[in-house]
Amino acid sequence: GVRANADTPDMIRMARRFGAEGIGLCRTERQFNDPQRLSIIREFILADTAQERSAALERLKDIQTVDFKALFSALDGIPIIIRLLDLPLHEFLPSIEECADERTRQRVCELREINPMMGHRGIRLGITNPEIYAMQIDSIYAAKQEVKADVSVMIPQVITLQELIWVKKLIGNRDIKLGTMMETVRGCLRAGRLAEVADFFSFGTNDLTQAVYSFSREDAEKKFLTTYMEKRILRDNPFEIIDVKGVGRLIQIAIEWARKTKPNIEIGICGEHGGEPYSIAFFNAVGANYVSCSPFRLPMARLAAAKAAMDGMDLEKIQESAELSVP
Repeated sequence: GVRANADTPDMIRMARRFGAEGIGLCRTERQFNDPQRLSIIREFILADTAQERSAALERLKDIQTVDFKALFSALDGIPIIIRLLDLPLHEFLPSIEECADERTRQRVCELREINPMMGHRGIRLGITNPEIYAMQIDSIYAAKQEVKADVSVMIPQVITLQELIWVKKLIGNRDIKLGTMMETVRGCLRAGRLAEVADFFSFGTNDLTQAVYSFSREDAEKKFLTTYMEKRILRDNPFEIIDVKGVGRLIQIAIEWARKTKPNIEIGICGEHGGEPYSIAFFNAVGANYVSCSPFRLPMARLAAAKAAMDGMDLEKIQESAELSVP
C-alpha cells in the first residue's frame, strides 16, 4: 500500500488526488506554527501557575479540535495516523537574541539542550508534561465524535513498553488505535514486547538512520557525507536510499520479532525512504504493509510499489546485491 505524509486539509486532498490509500503520518506540531497557536503554546510554556497552564491548554484544545475536524472532513473515508507532539518545547520559543523580556530569556535558557535530537522530545515530553498528550487525545476524540474517521495515534521516540502502556491509559476505552513510531534502536530491539500493546508500527527511517549511524543529517550532508561517497566509503546517501546492511537489517529484525508476538500487526514506513524505489523494494521484501511519503512523491511510490510486487524480488537477492557493493 501507499499512503501520504500530510498535515493540512489541502495536503490530504492533494494526496487523495494522487491516489493515497491513507495518511500514514500527520505531524501535529505543524498545527502550532500559525501565529495565534504559537502565542498560546508560548503562554503554556511560560506560565507560572498550574491555573495559567490549564487555561492555555484549554484554548489549545478548542483550536486543535477544530483543526482535527477539518482534517477528518478532508479524508473522505481513508484512514489517518496522527503523531502526537514530537518537538521539544524550546522549538516554540524565540531565540535568546529575540527575547523581549527577562522571564522569556530565562525560560529559553532552562529549556535549551546540548543535543536536542536526542533530548527532551517525543514521548519523553509527553510523560513529563502529560497534560499536553492528554489535551491532544481529547481533541482528537472530540473531533471524531463530530466527524467520523478511522483514526490512529502514533507515539514518537518510544524506547520501552512502559511508555506505550502509559499512553494507552490516557486513551482509555475511546475508539482510537495506538501505534508507535519505530525510530530508536532500543525500540527496534524491543519490538516483540512493544507489539504486545501497539496496534501498528511505523518506521521513522529518517531518525532511525541518524540513530544507527550516529550522524546528524544536517551536519553530515553539509560537511562530510559527499566526501564519503566520492571516496566510496559509502556507496549512497543513507538518508536518501535505505541502508540495507545496517538500518534495513534492524528493521527486518524488528518486524520478525513483532510478528512473533502479533502475526497480523500492521507495519508501515513513514520516513523519506518511503518514496524511493530501491527502498520500497526492500520494504516490500521484509513484509511492510505500506509506505508513506510526501504527496508529490506518490506517483513514483505507487509505480515502485507495483513493480516490487510484480518482480517479487526476495530479501535474499536484495541483501546479496547490497553485499556486492564495495562499501
